Amino acid sequence: MIRGRQQYGQKQRKPLTDEKRQQMINESRACMVVQFHNNPKQMKMWSKCNQRKHRNIGDAINYLMWLVNEYKNWKGCVCSAAIFDTRATKNTGAENKIYQFERGHWVLESSNISW
Repeated sequence: MIRGRQQYGQKQRKPLTDEKRQQMINESRACMVVQFHNNPKQMKMWSKCNQRKHRNIGDAINYLMWLVNEYKNWKGCVCSAAIFDTRATKNTGAENKIYQFERGHWVLESSNISW
């Protein structure tokens, strides 16, 4: 029995347009680079949320950590991940790295971040 918004099969999503993608990157506060056990390529995940309660860096980091630790499709599949502060500059360099995830644990890399 289907209840609420549940559907059979995979729901196909349209890819983001270039304008929407750039807008999402500009509005994001954090970025996570993820590498999975079964895929050698890395994936970037931007934290962009329109809800008022998710508009600071702490909420963005919590959301990205939740994806790795609790999201059922990712749980146990992540080999490594890193979270970067992208409020000022939108690059994922070592100077912007906040947290590193390896072997099932998050490690604080930079303690001089203004929350």
